[in-house]
Amino acid sequence: MNRLLMLYVMLPVALGKMDTRPVVYLPKDLSDYMAKTAFRCMIKLRTPSSMVKRFFEIKLQDDDLSREFLYCVCYTTYLADEDGHLSEAMLRLFDDNEHAEAVQKVFESCNKIKTKTPVQTLSEVAKCFYKNSPVILGPVLERY
Repeated sequence: MNRLLMLYVMLPVALGKMDTRPVVYLPKDLSDYMAKTAFRCMIKLRTPSSMVKRFFEIKLQDDDLSREFLYCVCYTTYLADEDGHLSEAMLRLFDDNEHAEAVQKVFESCNKIKTKTPVQTLSEVAKCFYKNSPVILGPVLERY
């Protein structure tokens, strides 16, 4: 768990190197819940701990286990629905951001994607949203 907390401290630095888009920071309670959920999904799916790190760095591989992990975390945290589409709760994270309208357009466009399974659908929707969103999500800067 300490490694996971360290990841949250280091993630904004890593995001700054990877992406120049503005960061919308997750509320602390959701950030904490996501960390716990990612750990539980890692155990449930028997993934390597590097999967958690790649998830928070937005660098998941394009394989079945990574897609299952993404679905597990997003569905459990209510950021995706059972069909694999991003939820309204996800969209609400951007309400107070100056890019809220643009984010909503991307959200609606990407949520039209549908594949054979909810897991595949979420993977494709998440890729679309990440690629086209004017902002990215990041953890809170101050953890405690």
